Amino acid sequence: MIRPAPRASQVRVRDRARDINELIQVIAECGADHPARPLFLAQLQAARTERTALLDSLGQPQTTLTPTNIPFPIWRFA
Repeated sequence: MIRPAPRASQVRVRDRARDINELIQVIAECGADHPARPLFLAQLQAARTERTALLDSLGQPQTTLTPTNIPFPIWRFA
């Protein structure tokens, strides 16, 4: 069975999810004292806000887990 092509808004949701994952990885790798960390956190919040708005417009439920800050990579202290 052939799936229909995704709508433009669905593609934007997927792209924002990819951006969010990349930003989380960058923030985890840069460390708490990196000079660009506030910029990365602002970009992360903007991407999450845009993704939430897109999901709302599609009528899809949001995920309940939305961490707002990643202070440090937890695995470094394990």
